[in-house]
Amino acid sequence: MKIAVKIIIVCMLFIVPFTGNAQNYCMNYHKKFCKTKKDDVFTYNGQSRSALFEGGQTSELRIVTYKGQDYRVTICADKVLGDVKVRILETKKVPVEKKRQEKVVEDVYDSDGNPTGETKEVVNTITETTYEEKVEVLYDNSKDNNAMEVEFSMVASKKLVLELTPSAGAGEMGCIGVLIQHMPTPKKGF
Repeated sequence: MKIAVKIIIVCMLFIVPFTGNAQNYCMNYHKKFCKTKKDDVFTYNGQSRSALFEGGQTSELRIVTYKGQDYRVTICADKVLGDVKVRILETKKVPVEKKRQEKVVEDVYDSDGNPTGETKEVVNTITETTYEEKVEVLYDNSKDNNAMEVEFSMVASKKLVLELTPSAGAGEMGCIGVLIQHMPTPKKGF
């Protein structure tokens, strides 16, 4: 029994540091491996992130973009993960009218407006407005030759979702970095 406990402890001493190192290795992956142009006018955005992924895993990174800013999103990934599918999504709340019918018992009145003592069943249609979330795909790199970089300008401030899915099979592990950069949208005209 004591030997089994010692073996478990020794195994944990070897396994735990490797798991921690993989996560630490991925922590700043976007800073180390996502290449940018040397004479870049874009500035590093603090929403940039990196994470450890398993092949086929889909993960979402929520970001806030602001009106009057241009953005560049660059994706970099360990080769073992294969191509990375990238979609930029916007979730909108859309009003939806729903109608339902409700049966009500009402008193019957004569032509003078006096109650007759009788009742009748009336069906009322009630319209209620609820809000449902609608996801709109703003960008899909599978329709852009699997581009790992996209630039766009914002004409309104929005909350966006970056959805990432590596193509590698389950069991393959690696890092994915998302480098987000921004700059003020250049003025047009004189």
